[in-house]
Amino acid sequence: MKTKWFIIAVFIAGIALAPSLNASEKGLSGKVPNTLGGIWHNIVEKQKELGDIIKDKKLDKVHEAAFAIRDLAKLLPDKSKDLSADNQKKLKSWVDGIADSAKRLDKFGDGDDQANTEKEAKKLDTLLKSIEKLYTPEALKYDGKGTHSDQSL
Repeated sequence: MKTKWFIIAVFIAGIALAPSLNASEKGLSGKVPNTLGGIWHNIVEKQKELGDIIKDKKLDKVHEAAFAIRDLAKLLPDKSKDLSADNQKKLKSWVDGIADSAKRLDKFGDGDDQANTEKEAKKLDTLLKSIEKLYTPEALKYDGKGTHSDQSL
């Protein structure tokens, strides 16, 4: 019996003492969309937010939007089973590119490097446009509830 309580106490202490992630490591927070349309809608919203952050020269906030986009993009392959094998390869490659871009955006933002942050944001935009072209407009529809307007994917 003492062993059981000891294990529980150690577990609770471990949780309490575990280092928390800082904002640059968190990426997504809150509800995660569960449909392709919901994910894409959130990516577009975070992309707009990133553009506003850069335009307003609040580069210390760039990582928050960039990592959220990265984390959302990582959800796309699991919701994209209807894509051809070739397009699934492209998607996975571009999602990896988004992750790399988010790292660079974080680096440039932390370095207060406006010019390179803007250049990298354009590269990210190009990757996102490429991904968008893989889908039909209907596949990316969003009904405002986190579900696909035609069906749940």
